[in-house]
Amino acid sequence: MILKTKLNVELTEEERLYIFRKCGQLGINMEGIRVWRNKGLSWNGAVACFSLLHPNELFICNDQKSMPHLLPYIAHEYIHRAQFKSMGFLRYCFCAFPLWRKWTLEKEAYAFEDKVRDILMS
Repeated sequence: MILKTKLNVELTEEERLYIFRKCGQLGINMEGIRVWRNKGLSWNGAVACFSLLHPNELFICNDQKSMPHLLPYIAHEYIHRAQFKSMGFLRYCFCAFPLWRKWTLEKEAYAFEDKVRDILMS
């Protein structure tokens, strides 16, 4: 997916600090990662996404206002970023093929998302 950069909006300082603080408490190192709101990200119910073209950036849907609600989705996309960093471009693209993405990439990402959601609920 190619995200149009003109649709990206910086998070407020308060939102950015909240995400980085909470992610740090959850053991997610957000060092060097920028999080953007993207006005164009509202397809297929997506709340957040990771882009191969921007591996140090995560994007969240502009409609989503609740930061605690967003944390599990940010964690999910963080896992995709980590997978990309460890696999490399070609291997990640191969694993992202629609027929086997569910078993190669999404299984780990959804497990981590659920773990974060459980921690936040307790």
